Amino acid sequence: MAQGAISIGVLSMGLLSFGVLNIGLVGLGVLTAGLLLAIGSAVSIGIFSIGVIAIGIVAIGTISIGVYSVGVLAVASRIAVATCAYAKIAVGRVARGVHTFDTSWGFSSVSAEEVRRVIMREFPGTWNWIVNLMTWFLG
Repeated sequence: MAQGAISIGVLSMGLLSFGVLNIGLVGLGVLTAGLLLAIGSAVSIGIFSIGVIAIGIVAIGTISIGVYSVGVLAVASRIAVATCAYAKIAVGRVARGVHTFDTSWGFSSVSAEEVRRVIMREFPGTWNWIVNLMTWFLG
């Protein structure tokens, strides 16, 4: 097991952790728990997480669960953009929520500006970079 400010190993724990199973402020590995940023090839859990299965406030992955989620299957408490999206604001081919945007004809078939307006109306304090991330796919 590797420990330290920067740790590299099969099991690692530190501020910057790299390995198969790791925990850190920033983690990169197969199974990753990162307090701030987690990038995992299989499972990542962190405030900002990217992985096949991503869980976090901002989650990007094949299966993503968070407040703001992007992926193939995205479940979010606020905004989800995915093939199958489930959230208060859902953008996807299968979209379920209070405000839904159908992308059956492609993501460019949905107006990015309309989605922005709905986001700002429903969640007025949303940071611009999150709004941009959630509408980036809409061309």
